[in-house]
Amino acid sequence: MHRQWKQGGPKRNTPKDIVVKPKSEYELLFRYACLYWSIPVSSGYGRRIRFLVFGKNNSKLIGLFSLGDPVYSIQAQDRWIDWTMKTTYTT
Repeated sequence: MHRQWKQGGPKRNTPKDIVVKPKSEYELLFRYACLYWSIPVSSGYGRRIRFLVFGKNNSKLIGLFSLGDPVYSIQAQDRWIDWTMKTTYTT
């Protein structure tokens, strides 16, 4: 590794993201990778989309992320934003 840094650093590995579809091999890999997180992961509620990030040069898993709907009806959050039942459900 020291030799690589002398020659200008490791080879650039461009990330490539893949959408994780239900009941796929990627879903199993996503679930397995989540076991190593320090924060618990749940299937949750609402719409969610999950991604695995692989390196294009070596096809190794280099990351993962998930996007989901915002959470509604949390009293502390709603008071801070100044949401009421009327403003929340009329927009």
